[in-house]
Amino acid sequence: MRRFGLISIAASALALALAGCAAPAAPAPAPAAKAPPAAATPRPPSETATPVVAARAPVASARVVVAEHGLVSNAPLYVAYDKGYFGEQGIEVEFTRMQGTAEMMAPLAAGQVDVAVSAPGAQLFNAMGRDIPIRVVADKGSDFRGRGFVALVIRKDLVESGAVKDYADLKGRRFTTASLASANEIDLVRALAKGGLTLQDVELSPMSYPEMVAALAGKSIDGGVIVEPFVTQAVARDVGVRWRGTEEFYAGAMRGVLMYGPRLTTQEPDLGTRFMIAYLRGARDYMDAFEKDLDRERVIASLIEHTAVKDRAVYDKMDPAGINRNGYLDVADLEYQQEYYLKAGHQRTPVELREAVDHSFVDRALAVLGKQ
Repeated sequence: MRRFGLISIAASALALALAGCAAPAAPAPAPAAKAPPAAATPRPPSETATPVVAARAPVASARVVVAEHGLVSNAPLYVAYDKGYFGEQGIEVEFTRMQGTAEMMAPLAAGQVDVAVSAPGAQLFNAMGRDIPIRVVADKGSDFRGRGFVALVIRKDLVESGAVKDYADLKGRRFTTASLASANEIDLVRALAKGGLTLQDVELSPMSYPEMVAALAGKSIDGGVIVEPFVTQAVARDVGVRWRGTEEFYAGAMRGVLMYGPRLTTQEPDLGTRFMIAYLRGARDYMDAFEKDLDRERVIASLIEHTAVKDRAVYDKMDPAGINRNGYLDVADLEYQQEYYLKAGHQRTPVELREAVDHSFVDRALAVLGKQ
């Protein structure tokens, strides 16, 4: 699998513009007392395997560049790639490893990248507010069977000593998230609120997930909002406890999205539909592997090949990310997240998310695959 980096003067300039659009950091207020709209419950999976795509006339091969960050929740892409679903749609996929929304937005908007996967957050919404030509087109991560694949992990010694028993005991502690102005920041705000606390009552600094596990071991942090498989790794290394899962304080949050750039949304929408057909087939195979043990080893082999999680045993211990088998996003939750960013000063102007989210590609893919 080929990997490359695409950095052009135009893309760099756009990246600077996007970085400049974020408002200065400000103490974030607690979210409104009203709970977010309930996440849409995915339709129960059928007992039959994913239908095979109907035969169609051969299509010319097209290269599609996909920006991804090597997380296990990218499983639909990796499974579809390894099982040849993209090839069946006449698509040659080329992955390029990028870290986070900020790095992906400029190449995606400039057409150097066609597809990107990332987490929703203020950076994404600010880019949309500047009329950057991207669209959010499908789900890429939510709770699995009512259990979050993101959790608040607390240092083991603090839990065992009784220093941290309930939410109120989080006061004065040192926490980390992978990024600020993101769903993970909202996770921490909502967890603190259960103890009558706010961000003003803790220390917060961002760091990468691998750094979080090391920081727990070195006792330089007291806890963090951590995603799988790093939750499992912290527990396995005996440095952290999965203290509370997000199912307890922010259930059903939208945590990952699939995005299209202008080539697939406006220039070659048929290519966008073909890509979505392959993506949803990969998503369904992934969900079948972890829900029904169907072709589980082959799916796990894809994850071992394409992610940094090479230990086979981890896949039997961790809480995987859930993916909507029909691809639809919970737009109501994205609107809730945006409301938080606006109140916290992370986002300057509101975005009409029901226009920025484009489910037409999912709709057309489902016309071929059928709903589950």
